[in-house]
Amino acid sequence: MPAKRFKPPEWIEQEHWQAFIEMRRKIKKPMTDRAKGMLVTCLDNLRNRGVDPNLSLQQSVYHNWQSCYPVKRDFMEAMGLVEPANLPPAISNDDYGEY
Repeated sequence: MPAKRFKPPEWIEQEHWQAFIEMRRKIKKPMTDRAKGMLVTCLDNLRNRGVDPNLSLQQSVYHNWQSCYPVKRDFMEAMGLVEPANLPPAISNDDYGEY
């Protein structure tokens, strides 16, 4: 009988989960099913603290991190999710008025 494939909970988007698993394989640190379960626990703890677990997975893939962590502002800036802290807010066309 073939082994069951580990399936993450529904609140983890399959696209981000697979990207993380693939990244771990590419850095030659593949995950066992037990490690995957522990990662889900870590992501659930982050989720309970108000952190988007899918964004945490994306951040880890971006940085080639072996685990997941709270999302850092610099990653959110790099992904265009927030304005950079050291720059003025973007200027819209409305600020210029009519020509």
